[in-house]
Amino acid sequence: MSTENSTNSFPALVHRAWSGALPLWQIFWLGLFLVTLALSGFLRFFVIDLFSPFSVKDAVLFFFLLAFPILAFLWVAVWRSAAKSSRRVSYSARAIVLAHAVWFSLKFVRFLSFYGSLA
Repeated sequence: MSTENSTNSFPALVHRAWSGALPLWQIFWLGLFLVTLALSGFLRFFVIDLFSPFSVKDAVLFFFLLAFPILAFLWVAVWRSAAKSSRRVSYSARAIVLAHAVWFSLKFVRFLSFYGSLA
């Protein structure tokens, strides 16, 4: 019977990320950067390619609704982890988080306006 170290469990990792206890490079590159790439790949290959042209709008809406909580969690985690970095790195990371959040929000609003015209 193996005993799992509670500091290495997934809930502990999520808690450490949320509280800003992870190093900035980990949460930024392994979290925000790679997860954004994975979500983009998920959208391209699993949502758009596998659905018929008539249901793509619903699939993309599902993607946005799935991606938002994940990205919001990562934005908060990067923001909080940036507080432990140097001033320049902290401001750069936070500027990237703000730009990423604005970019995602604009894409979502643009999609909703397009989605509404299709209804």
